[in-house]
Amino acid sequence: RDKVLLLAPLIEGMQYCIQLGPFPTIANRANWIVFFNMVFAVSGGAFMLMGLWLFASFTRTGMAIPGFPLRIPWVLVILGVSIIVTVLLASLPAGELLYKFFYSSVLFVYAVLELFTGGYLTQYYDTIRSTFKKNLVDHIENYAHDDEKLMDSIQFQFQCCGADGPEDWMNSPSKQIPPSCCKIHFCDPTDPSEIHDVVMII
Repeated sequence: RDKVLLLAPLIEGMQYCIQLGPFPTIANRANWIVFFNMVFAVSGGAFMLMGLWLFASFTRTGMAIPGFPLRIPWVLVILGVSIIVTVLLASLPAGELLYKFFYSSVLFVYAVLELFTGGYLTQYYDTIRSTFKKNLVDHIENYAHDDEKLMDSIQFQFQCCGADGPEDWMNSPSKQIPPSCCKIHFCDPTDPSEIHDVVMII
């Protein structure tokens, strides 16, 4: 009985595929195309939303790293929009040949842009991460009136404290942990249980 329960999701998935019908069958090909188009459209929307969220986050915190972060969000947005547009074009009623062409374009554009984005992120990830951390450390070491609002905003937004941890604030001019590290309002910054630990932002 336990084995049957474990296999239940797989059985349900197979039943759904049977309802769609075999892919080579001409009568059921449209069902499969609609199914895959929906999958690609959702993934395109996810890429687009991720890019917009990253762009808004870097803009709001003012921690844009010259040359890298502002490119990456827009690459994700362009990738998402391209996938969605291609899926929409593939879904337009057209002749059989044109229909196949647009659907093949979905797969091709999706694969190429995904590989491009993955390679781009992999190539620059370490640089982005190290530069972002260096910026945080610099702001902590130069914690003054001009930078307090920025660091407080970052720590409130990401619920973190410092670049590597609360001990980073020992390098600040005041050598004190700011209230923005607190998990609750009016906490005791000297109590480790009441302050945030570091959260890896990137």
